[in-house]
Amino acid sequence: MPANTIGANRCIYVRTCDASVSNILINNCELHDIGPWEDGDAIAMYGGYNADVTIQYCHFYNFYKRACKVQATGVKIIGNLIHCDWDDDGVNAPAEGVGILASNCEVRDNIIFLRRASWGISMAPAGTQNGVITGNIIDIYGYPDTHCRTSITRSMYCSGLQNCTISDNVTYAQIGMHFRNCANNTIEDNYSVARPPYYPFWLTDGTTIYNNTYNNNTVGNNNLVAFWRFNDPGDIISAFDFTGAGNAGIATGFTSSQYVAGVLGNALEFNGVDSDIDVSAHNIKLNANTSLVMWVKSNVTPGTGSHVFHPGIAGMSDADAGQWDNYISFIGSSAGNAAIVFEDRNGNIRISQSFPYVAGDWIHLAIVMDASLVPTFYVNGVKRGSPAACTGIDINHFGSGYAGATNQGALDGAMDDVMYFSKALTQAEVQAIYSKHIPSN
Repeated sequence: MPANTIGANRCIYVRTCDASVSNILINNCELHDIGPWEDGDAIAMYGGYNADVTIQYCHFYNFYKRACKVQATGVKIIGNLIHCDWDDDGVNAPAEGVGILASNCEVRDNIIFLRRASWGISMAPAGTQNGVITGNIIDIYGYPDTHCRTSITRSMYCSGLQNCTISDNVTYAQIGMHFRNCANNTIEDNYSVARPPYYPFWLTDGTTIYNNTYNNNTVGNNNLVAFWRFNDPGDIISAFDFTGAGNAGIATGFTSSQYVAGVLGNALEFNGVDSDIDVSAHNIKLNANTSLVMWVKSNVTPGTGSHVFHPGIAGMSDADAGQWDNYISFIGSSAGNAAIVFEDRNGNIRISQSFPYVAGDWIHLAIVMDASLVPTFYVNGVKRGSPAACTGIDINHFGSGYAGATNQGALDGAMDDVMYFSKALTQAEVQAIYSKHIPSN
């Protein structure tokens, strides 16, 4: 239901004035276009009693303040999709996805994509206890700084927490997770990417931060040089690009309409023709001590014949020069199976071990080049071979075919969450990236 069509700035308002307010379930609702008033919250809960409210499997989109504002204890927010892609700047940008200002609340397994927001999730009143934030995917994308309500975007902001658990979250923003005046909490198994020079995990007021337990948190942007998320058209050009090389060009015929549901959020769709993305300005080379990681799918069964049947993934020295070498592609190995073929700049071919593949399935692909230029292939976190050493390739185009960006073998499928690292990832690091990005569709 849209709130502003009924003349209100909140869709649902719950006030727990006495102990009789209990066992409330808000399930499988769609709430959108909340505002334009200052308190543009889709759901707001107030009161000093245990609310015993569960909000689950709802779809919130386009709101001016929050999807959920919670000022009552005992509220659970589980498995919701929360996103906002309005282009409004400054005070008209969304404040956050979920704001918790009470104890004994749980925020679990939500997917939050917000453009120009200040925070994805905040749990911020001093003395908040026994809260749980776990299993959430939070991506704050779009324009930073003055375009948002605050000068720095944060996926998660936690202030004054005690005896809370923050675990198994995946976060992307200028700052991944900001902890302030927090004590006696467990913070573990999170995967956080920040935009340098900011921090994946930022602790402030250090004299009052004590006895927190940190286990197995992964700093995602350690040696992460470039990261294309493909959540919206702007991600083609600049999203989390740390190369300093300027914008990528978009090939003629490629339009922003080619976006589909992806692994997380949206993905970029290719149609098997000359519609590749030119990223040559970023100077990405799969050489010694580098790694390329991505989700990719082919809508056609990889063939076993000539190159024309191999859905191209990346590579190409020059989009128009007819270069046959320098590419990464699917190749059919046998019925129901595929492999990854890697042809270096000198025409040397390296092929991964085969793996089960059905057309239209997402796979998580990683190619890791060690110091000796030995490539190691990973598919869905599993090692699929380390063939002999070779030379590297230049990643100048995504989705292109062989022999340059022609219709012969260009990708008919989709691509999502492309990461390029200036290090040889370990097997544990590849598995950690894969396990935090299991497809949601």
